[in-house]
Amino acid sequence: EYDGVRSWWCRDCGHPYSRSEIEGRLVLIAQRRTLGYQLQDVECTKCHALRTGHLAARCTACGCAYATRSKPAELREHLLALGEVARAHKLEYLAEVVKWLL
Repeated sequence: EYDGVRSWWCRDCGHPYSRSEIEGRLVLIAQRRTLGYQLQDVECTKCHALRTGHLAARCTACGCAYATRSKPAELREHLLALGEVARAHKLEYLAEVVKWLL
């Protein structure tokens, strides 16, 4: 630990990992997971047909409602976990990105 900030060290060579590189990768994970959620297909809850019209509220094949494959709670849980990592390791940029995405 240095100045109250945890460092990561390679078990094999003892060299410290780059905190900014690790933080950058975690930010990229948060952004990609969020973008993936936003761009996912919407499908019928009954027949699993994909929604083809942007404004269609009901499935054109069977009339049931559409839903996303992954749920907002899953994305939120993932982002909250990344927020905890940011807090525990004092990764301020990651914390800010997660806060904004939530």
